[in-house]
Amino acid sequence: MVIRVIQSSLLRHTLARPYSTPAQSTKPLPVKKILFGGLAAGAGVWAYTSLGGSPAEVNQAENSAKKPSTSSSALSPKEWRDFKLKQVIPYNHNTSTFVFELPEGTDSGLHVASCLVTRSTAREGPSVCNDDKGKPVIRPYTPITPPKQKDTLHLMVKKYAEGKMTNHIFSLKPGDQLSMKGPFPKWSYKPNEFKAIGMIAGGSGITPHWQIIQEITSNPQDKTKVVLLFANQKEEDILLRKEFEQLAKEKPEQFSINFALDQAPKNWPKELKGFLTKEVLKSKLPPPSLGSDVKIFVCGPPGQVAAVAGPKDDKEQGELKGMLKDLGFSQDQVYKVEVLLLLGVQNQHEAGGIVFWQSKLHLYEQDMRLESYNIQPRSIWIHILLHI
Repeated sequence: MVIRVIQSSLLRHTLARPYSTPAQSTKPLPVKKILFGGLAAGAGVWAYTSLGGSPAEVNQAENSAKKPSTSSSALSPKEWRDFKLKQVIPYNHNTSTFVFELPEGTDSGLHVASCLVTRSTAREGPSVCNDDKGKPVIRPYTPITPPKQKDTLHLMVKKYAEGKMTNHIFSLKPGDQLSMKGPFPKWSYKPNEFKAIGMIAGGSGITPHWQIIQEITSNPQDKTKVVLLFANQKEEDILLRKEFEQLAKEKPEQFSINFALDQAPKNWPKELKGFLTKEVLKSKLPPPSLGSDVKIFVCGPPGQVAAVAGPKDDKEQGELKGMLKDLGFSQDQVYKVEVLLLLGVQNQHEAGGIVFWQSKLHLYEQDMRLESYNIQPRSIWIHILLHI
């Protein structure tokens, strides 16, 4: 049974605070009441839903997924492959970048935008990473390295005390291995498809945003301008901050970022303390007068989506409402993602955050044990609840 992760109480709670990763709690949560937290790096639970994009977007992603891997691709969407950990680079108080070796001369084979999934290489013994039912823990990640970078692949991972996969990855030492499978694409980015893109992100989901932004800004022929509104709890929680700021410094005419903080220091810009208001959106985002040359991506918890762009229907984008509607944006100018929950969770650690896109994955029976949830192994649209 698919349970929609939104109640009026949750919606009111979310609308009453900025769109960032909430403080963690180990208090058990009812299945229908999920508070979102975590990093756009892994999934604590899998949530399956029907497609959320237009038919054209669906076909485009499906066609991209069907393209055969080239000989230079290290990953495969059809089989698990093991990769050796080369280096661990601490990033902040609870996040590190894990550098994995790829076969010489190969790249990951990922597309923009796409992800990979991971599991432990061990099938038994102390280093195995299984769930409470003894099944392998499988989690999605968005690498922060460009898809065409050869020889290494970087995963940025945030550690949680109860996160099975994050704890497993943090236990790895250089020389140890991790199994990966992919790529699983959602949306094939086209250079110059839009003159301007606006991105509204909560504390979760920043790594897929980074993947798209890197693709745009690394192509001298791509003139697409990008504005990112990125909300977090505290200043020390801002991931990829140095990278974003360096990019904005190097390409100020093309890229800008605005950090909104729930608990902001006194010297923080007043308009970026707490709520992302209609006034902030109007002053920062590209204008609706650009017509078909502008696209606004709204990605986050249902409360965020509802406040900014109106609630999303189960199988369609839903009527455009909220602040973007008030600012004059049209239905075709906005793309939104809302999460639908299939599996019950016990606490926020399991609930995690929200990934930026839906990935059409060919999930195999032995991977996810879909039959235990009365779901046939087949191509399934999935929203990934991040965290583990």
